[in-house]
Amino acid sequence: MTYTFDENIVSDLHKEAYGHRPTSSFWSTWESLNDDQKQSEWDDLICAMEESMEQEKEQQAQALVNFRKLLKTTMATCNVDWKNALRILMEADTEFTKDSQEFDYFLWTYDLGYEKRKEIYAKFVG
Repeated sequence: MTYTFDENIVSDLHKEAYGHRPTSSFWSTWESLNDDQKQSEWDDLICAMEESMEQEKEQQAQALVNFRKLLKTTMATCNVDWKNALRILMEADTEFTKDSQEFDYFLWTYDLGYEKRKEIYAKFVG
């Protein structure tokens, strides 16, 4: 049997799969496993990580739909373009500057993915 598990990154894989580092009970169990069992546990973690990533992708897609609705509502209510609507939303939430980290954090609070946040920022400042 070919083993693909890696003792050095199993903690990272666990975090990607479940959103937190392994507990001490996980480590106790892991240390007691033979290589075949570790590979099986590793494969289960890979499946859990892939499922987690797919759920995150779906959540981010829905978050983008919701954010766009909020932006359109703000545009209509305030009779402004999308950049000014975004500025209004940001000012309502925090004191706004064009600082990229603050901007990114604001969009992150709406559960938008990194690539989408980067794209929105580029259009906003461009």
